[in-house]
Amino acid sequence: MSDQSQFLNSITPLVDSGLPPQSLGVDQTLAGMLTLTGPKSIQIQVNGPQTALTDDDIAGVYPAPGSTDSPDDYLPHIALNRRTLPWERVGPVPNTKPWLAVLLLKDSELNPPQQGMPFRGIRHLVNKGPAVVSGTVATVLARDPLGHTKLVAKMADTTQVNLLFLQNGILTAIQPKQDELQYLCNVKRVNSGGGDKDCAIVIGNRLPDAGAAGTDPELHTAFLVSLEGRDDFYDSSRGLPANAQKEIGLVVLHSWSFTPSKGGDFEEVIRAIHIRPNGGVLRFGNLPAEPAPGQPVPLSGGFDAVLDEHGLFRDPLPHTQAGLVNYRGPLRPFPPAPRSLGFAIRSAPEEFQNAPPNTPLDYSHAAAFEVGRLLALASHDILEDLRAVHGLIKIIDPEVAVNKLPVALQKPDWVVDPAWNEEPWSLPAGNATQPLIKDNSQFVGATPGDVTGVNQQYQQFANQVQNSLNGMQSPIVSVVSQIDLASVTVADLDKTFGNVAVKGEV
Repeated sequence: MSDQSQFLNSITPLVDSGLPPQSLGVDQTLAGMLTLTGPKSIQIQVNGPQTALTDDDIAGVYPAPGSTDSPDDYLPHIALNRRTLPWERVGPVPNTKPWLAVLLLKDSELNPPQQGMPFRGIRHLVNKGPAVVSGTVATVLARDPLGHTKLVAKMADTTQVNLLFLQNGILTAIQPKQDELQYLCNVKRVNSGGGDKDCAIVIGNRLPDAGAAGTDPELHTAFLVSLEGRDDFYDSSRGLPANAQKEIGLVVLHSWSFTPSKGGDFEEVIRAIHIRPNGGVLRFGNLPAEPAPGQPVPLSGGFDAVLDEHGLFRDPLPHTQAGLVNYRGPLRPFPPAPRSLGFAIRSAPEEFQNAPPNTPLDYSHAAAFEVGRLLALASHDILEDLRAVHGLIKIIDPEVAVNKLPVALQKPDWVVDPAWNEEPWSLPAGNATQPLIKDNSQFVGATPGDVTGVNQQYQQFANQVQNSLNGMQSPIVSVVSQIDLASVTVADLDKTFGNVAVKGEV
């Protein structure tokens, strides 16, 4: 059974994390669950991640941490094993969720140069640059008094946290809009036959920037930040020009860094196809080998090449129908051999069964046909259509002779003579005078093929043509007048050509 995926808008828990302890007694939802000898009420408190995540909480991130060829046209995101995590706490606006967001920042934005000071970029969270510090909630007070007020409403001043400080001018330029937060979090559910597996996905709202061609892109860092109760995140005062240099302090639950590159995944594969085997696919964890000075680029990054100059496997693949066959994958590092004008109409072409010995059998098109057929049959809509059409198909039984002429060229009373249909160049044996048409009277003459009537028709046509020619009038020839251009006058022209209108000067 193939994997099936679903995407859900959210999975909201019944009880939020971080609420004050709640009392549940025998007269409430736990009625009948408490023993008679035990207490009549208990207190519960739901706790979940608030200031940091562990490795067990994270299913994966994109782009990969430390990657240097991440395409700049894909949004960064993080997958969480706890499917309800983004909706377990109140967001930046009262009674709204989610409370998590991914902010993407370049080095120049994390540590903008001060007047008269050189740029100092950060590389990772552990470096603890000016924009990222490890401290307590109380650390926020000196740099962001407004944010500190919101944080202490949710946690104690002594709580250990990792903090991201951003200038308000940068925050307002890169922050997601308030109504976008709900669309940047979702749940992906995968069913692989062994039950459902859910992951919460938090997506960034900003694409990486690889910069202009020919320039080195900046290091980017993605931060998963907490917006729990942070209505100051969208406070209008942060957008005022006077507060642009002031800062906001945000709690960071996780972060990772990468360097983007130009182009998408497929483009990157094609660009590297000349140094990677099997259509640009490398074994997991291996990178292309750099060529030695003056040497051609290796085909497979250190591995032996398995394809020839046409992109076919050097060792033909075994096949149950015709022995060894050639096959080209959809991605190949070499130009393919010239292809024929034919195309596959089935996954096992019959022409391969009776092919002459030593004929190279290329099953690439047949394999592509079979893959397309299987993909089509995997669609429920197509299966429903095929089921509906199956009841309308009429099977011809027994077999009958079928007129090969198109319907438009047939007459209603035409029939098919099986003997003539097989050998149309000869008459049926033993009866050479048998007519091949249904009604002889439609032809002139006593026997089929008699052309004497054609002469009669010809004489009639000849008489009609001769009468028409005799009735035509003879053409009228006008008298030609000669004039002497050296002595002719206007009066002479007017006398000879008086019926001609002359415009302009003579």
